[in-house]
Amino acid sequence: MTKSSPQDRARPGWFAGLAERFDDWLFAREDAKARARGWQVSRRKGGRAYRDPRWDAIRRCEFCDGAGRTCAACQGVGVIRDVPEETRQVPVYVPEVTR
Repeated sequence: MTKSSPQDRARPGWFAGLAERFDDWLFAREDAKARARGWQVSRRKGGRAYRDPRWDAIRRCEFCDGAGRTCAACQGVGVIRDVPEETRQVPVYVPEVTR
């Protein structure tokens, strides 16, 4: 049987902190690009998930059941946008990351 000391139990926290800082450094450029575009950035074990929240504004057409038939509500597309569609270019500032 091996006895453990408080120092042994502290090491996993130290290593986890180091891994977290490395993860932040590794994904800093992509995170900055995503946030500049207004995307949501979720940390996942071993990576990131990037999501555009504008997808929340798109829903299936109730009138044609999303089938895309000729429909006045969705104009035959099958989906309805809850917000007006905007087509604008968002300038993206990406800070320089030294590697």
